[in-house]
Amino acid sequence: MQFLPLDSTIVSNPSRYHLAIIESWMLWPADETKRLDAYKTARVEIGRDLKRQIKLDPAILEELLDLAADAKPLDQLRGMVMTPYKHGQIAGNILIAAIEGKDGKGDRLKLGDINRKLTKLFARGPNSNSSFVHTIWKQYRCVSHLWAAHIKYIESEPDHLVFPCEVQDVIKFLWLSEEWRKKGESTKSAPRAPSTILTVGECVRVPEAMKFSK
Repeated sequence: MQFLPLDSTIVSNPSRYHLAIIESWMLWPADETKRLDAYKTARVEIGRDLKRQIKLDPAILEELLDLAADAKPLDQLRGMVMTPYKHGQIAGNILIAAIEGKDGKGDRLKLGDINRKLTKLFARGPNSNSSFVHTIWKQYRCVSHLWAAHIKYIESEPDHLVFPCEVQDVIKFLWLSEEWRKKGESTKSAPRAPSTILTVGECVRVPEAMKFSK
């Protein structure tokens, strides 16, 4: 079981630093190097914004300069984000459809049916098959509850096209992601399915010691 490396200050004083951690895990759940690169770049950009607004402590400024030396340029990072963002959305939509989706008879949609529907929606070419959707689901299912929360968040806030949410809404966002995780861990995609949609313990989740409410 993996936990988001968040500290308790997110409850009393949420910040862009906390969002950067969540973002990096959502985009690259299986690639620690890219997560660290993204977090470094985010910290440098946040520090630059602060530097323009206030006079930073020399020690903090020195730390930012050290990070900047290793951080990837923001434009380069933005280019790296497009594909994992699309893949994350696919995983989030799979989880939402597996939990809430119904077929014409009112029965729960099977994962195979969901894969085929999403293949048509996100097809990369005329000969695409559902295997690429299955591969994405396998890689991103451990963070699919976070992506489901993001999808529902931007649906409820259509004027706020942010990722994954506004800073002031991060606790609401995490609460929503935990709700999706619990549903996924307690719901089968079919009555005779051997396991639930999400396996208990596989998802990257909020630290157990953190207590928060919606």
